[in-house]
Amino acid sequence: MLLLMDLHFYNSALAEKYLVKELEITERVKELHKANDKYKLGDLFEVKYGLLEQRFNRVYINKDGKKEDVVFIKPSMVRENDNHLESADRIKNMSGIPEKFSDAKKNIETKDLLSSDDYLLTTKGFPRLIDLSTFKWESGLNLVATHHFITLKPKENILNKLNIDKKFLKNILMLIIQKKLSVDYEKSIFDFEKQLKVIKENNDKRSIKTLIPAIKINSIKDINISVPRSIDEQNKLIATIDDLENIRKFVNDNIDLWHKYIVETNSK
Repeated sequence: MLLLMDLHFYNSALAEKYLVKELEITERVKELHKANDKYKLGDLFEVKYGLLEQRFNRVYINKDGKKEDVVFIKPSMVRENDNHLESADRIKNMSGIPEKFSDAKKNIETKDLLSSDDYLLTTKGFPRLIDLSTFKWESGLNLVATHHFITLKPKENILNKLNIDKKFLKNILMLIIQKKLSVDYEKSIFDFEKQLKVIKENNDKRSIKTLIPAIKINSIKDINISVPRSIDEQNKLIATIDDLENIRKFVNDNIDLWHKYIVETNSK
């Protein structure tokens, strides 16, 4: 077992080694970005809110004129541990029995149906991205997002024309959630708590619901991303970013482990 002094030296030396490696990779990322094209997410995805369930029949009329059942996806149908949808059977059980068909309500249209290429982004609470390619689809199961989500549908014709790989876009979306939306959310919560304090102190009659932080569609559409012009370069960029993230995670994990050992050693 390492002595405490050895541990401090080992910790410092390894951290320095990985800091150098991180700087090298960061420079590679900058180089890969130089020849990139710039787009907004709204250029590459159809971005819209989900539907207000109360206004629609849970019915879809297929191309043969037959009625098919529809399940509205709610936040409770997303697993907490990995941000994947629950199984098809569980989702159907959670959706309950459809209300009686009403002529006063709209039927679901083809454009409203979700597909395995789509993504769902929660609008309230900590930002969560649901990748529907991980869901095990069943024949005849039609899913529709509720207003609790923003849907992102890739614009296939534009992606093909611009030679942009879907896997690259998926990774970029994950980075946006981790690096931008999560930070924005933490800031908005801080601002919300300040406003809430003022409201309580002044006995303000404003509805607290209107102050709860929520992600707006335009804030998603207007996010700028940088895309390499070839799929090969896109793959290189993602691999490089993955290397960087893995290094940071390795160092952070080990620092936590070393800190725990040092604390335990000093307490004995």
